[in-house]
Amino acid sequence: MIDVHNGQKPIQSSLHNPDNRHIIRQTHNLSKLLLGHSQDLLKEYLKCQGDPFNQSDFRPSPSSRPDLPRPRPEMWHSLTDDERLQGNFTAHFLLSHHLRHTQEEQRELNPNATVLHALLETSLNRTCLLLANIKVVMDSMCVAPPEIDAPLPGNVTVFEQKVKGYWVCEGSRDWLERTERDFASLVDKLPNF
Repeated sequence: MIDVHNGQKPIQSSLHNPDNRHIIRQTHNLSKLLLGHSQDLLKEYLKCQGDPFNQSDFRPSPSSRPDLPRPRPEMWHSLTDDERLQGNFTAHFLLSHHLRHTQEEQRELNPNATVLHALLETSLNRTCLLLANIKVVMDSMCVAPPEIDAPLPGNVTVFEQKVKGYWVCEGSRDWLERTERDFASLVDKLPNF
């Protein structure tokens, strides 16, 4: 059924359930927490990689970006809640695998960077929790998760590993901005009891 006022499916009545309202709010709060953490992670990542990564004008070629979808903020208003949830699920599923690969690579490349290792571990754990929460919300709204294959680490040079890690950290931050916005929108649609 399409709501003629906004062209989107209405939020299912299951969201009136206090448990579902709670998980949506919890997911929104977690995305805000992770967004702040992701900014710290990106700064620490760049600091630990050495030249040219720690230079203020460093920006690698977009062609070196791993297989992560872009958040595309310019399209946000045209997406339905279902499409936003599926986009978030896809992005955080892929990010969880890329963060794990980056964590493993950084343990080898920068074995003494304990702050970076701790930030990557925290980011990975919280991304997995966020992904689980998104899945619960999707289930409560009867939105099927897309089928996605886990990315495999490639056989690349040390520099390429560092560049990929940069894109993963930046992509995590960019997607968390989008996730926070998406869940803020869902929170606004919840009934106020």
